[in-house]
Amino acid sequence: MAGKGLNCIVLRRKEIENYLLSPPAIARSVATRLREAGRDEAAVSENAIIEMIVTIGTDLKHLTSAQVTSNAMRFAREQRSADDDATTIGNALTRFDQEWAEFDGLRRLAPGKELLKRLFAKIQEDFGVSISIAMIQDQIRTDEIDKEVADIAGQLNGFFEA
Repeated sequence: MAGKGLNCIVLRRKEIENYLLSPPAIARSVATRLREAGRDEAAVSENAIIEMIVTIGTDLKHLTSAQVTSNAMRFAREQRSADDDATTIGNALTRFDQEWAEFDGLRRLAPGKELLKRLFAKIQEDFGVSISIAMIQDQIRTDEIDKEVADIAGQLNGFFEA
């Protein structure tokens, strides 16, 4: 949506924090903390972080599917859809399940703030170290930045250079 100097962008992920659900960057953040503590940084792997995210995501699946279904119902009512409620719910849940089945779908749909909060607690429990959003941001490499975010950053850069 653009007009009168205003450009609004709707992101594909549920929350801005979802873009920080980068297993490589999170694993590097944990490894950095382990190294700083004089412990073996090899104790953490990208796969271990993926498993944590999937496990936590599984715990959040019903809440997330309820939110998706609620939004689908509201949208159907606003659009005066001819579909009955059962059809609207069935279609929403089918799309949700298809997307959620993929790791990237989970990262798009899950409530990012809550997932990160639980992930940080699990990292503390399993590895005995704390990481932060700022650490993840510092550890994300250019080639790991989601294209959508990179494009927006480029637009902002162009805006400030103009």
